[in-house]
Amino acid sequence: MLKQNKEAKTAPVKQPGAFDRVIGSFASFFGNRSVWIPTVVTVVILLMLAATVIVAFEVMCLRDRVASAEEKLATLTEDTQNLRPGWVDSSFTDVQPLDLGFSLVDFKAESVDAGVRVSGAVINGSSLDHYDAVFTISLGENRRTKVTIPKLAAGHSAPFEAIVGPATDNSIPGKIRVLFSGSTVSYY
Repeated sequence: MLKQNKEAKTAPVKQPGAFDRVIGSFASFFGNRSVWIPTVVTVVILLMLAATVIVAFEVMCLRDRVASAEEKLATLTEDTQNLRPGWVDSSFTDVQPLDLGFSLVDFKAESVDAGVRVSGAVINGSSLDHYDAVFTISLGENRRTKVTIPKLAAGHSAPFEAIVGPATDNSIPGKIRVLFSGSTVSYY
């Protein structure tokens, strides 16, 4: 019986809730100053680690964005060059517009020992007769030559052929530039 009375007189122990445990943890932390420095250092290191991971992720994303932008810029540059006059496709033999009423037809570019042989015919779509018409053919920065066509009558075409050096480079680019440089004209 005595045992039953003791059990009846003692109240059940209430476990602290989550809020009370958090407040108790803060109270014990702030009450014990010897753990402040290691805790603060640990928190700072964890924050720096998180910041480093975020920055590394951003750099990786930025690298992909830069690569994508470079691809788009290269495509845009190529498209823009295609819109500029005088660029012709080295593998296309049909009529290709040049500039100022001139067009190119039957264009061929082939590797030879001396460099690249280019040939074709220039069509004069204007109403003027051109004498000593000079065209500059460019395969790159240092690979160009001039071609002179003695007479290019209005509405007619005239063939040309030239070798673009140097002999050490006989590679054929996909795009070749043919520009009208000048001529003497005859009016009716």
